[in-house]
Amino acid sequence: MQAATQQALAQAGISPLQIAGAGFGLGGYDWVSELPPTLEAIRPLVMDAPVEVVNDPMIGLIAGAQEGWGLGVVSGSGCNCWGATASTSTAT
Repeated sequence: MQAATQQALAQAGISPLQIAGAGFGLGGYDWVSELPPTLEAIRPLVMDAPVEVVNDPMIGLIAGAQEGWGLGVVSGSGCNCWGATASTSTAT
């Protein structure tokens, strides 16, 4: 994560302290009980910003659904699916 973050920051021409918020869609993040070790893995990125962690299909759903609802499917070493209806959407 550090190498990818450093590369993205360099391409954007910003420092980690300029990030206002960060969202991580991580494969294998499935349960709230996994949040503490996941946040520990993110901590070395030194971002002084709010952080949200979700399972990997959610990040595509959040980023790709113009109306804030839809279906996100990821199939790699496993398969995972998340969906949100218009009534459960948090989009404005």
